[in-house]
Amino acid sequence: MKTYPIAMCLVFCVLLVTGCATAPRAPLTDAGEKIEIMVLSDRGNPSEMTERQYEYRVEVGQWMERDLLNMLKRSGYEAVLIESKDKFEARKGRYLLTVKIESYNPGSTAARMLVGFGAGAAALDNHYELYGTTPQPLMSWNDGVGTSEHWKKLPRKLNANTVRKITEQLTTSELQ
Repeated sequence: MKTYPIAMCLVFCVLLVTGCATAPRAPLTDAGEKIEIMVLSDRGNPSEMTERQYEYRVEVGQWMERDLLNMLKRSGYEAVLIESKDKFEARKGRYLLTVKIESYNPGSTAARMLVGFGAGAAALDNHYELYGTTPQPLMSWNDGVGTSEHWKKLPRKLNANTVRKITEQLTTSELQ
């Protein structure tokens, strides 16, 4: 008699922790194959920033790249990181996503922990372009986010936005 309420509480807790929403599902090509997304990441020019600023960008960039590839794969895309635009060979069913870190402020961990209330907030702003078979981008957008929590929430939120935006674009348009 008591197992039913306990089971319902467990189901509710699991849904609360894992969330009810799933990642958007990637469309397939006309041949029923997975769409390929090649990701090119640009962390900025190291000569235009201090050594420590570039170290921060490398740290957030490496984490962001791994997370973005994982999110794309979980959504049903074939995703791979490339080192230069020359590695991208345009063809139907293959897309190039360029991600440029425009600005990154790691904030202050100490201020976030001690003061709270938004003190020491971290912020990340990126510029994105999605290319198909044409030299002009299919879409181009800027996205940014800030948090007074751990810095990994920044790229995680931006990556989720990116996967959603790409999936919406590729679902509503004719695949190139």
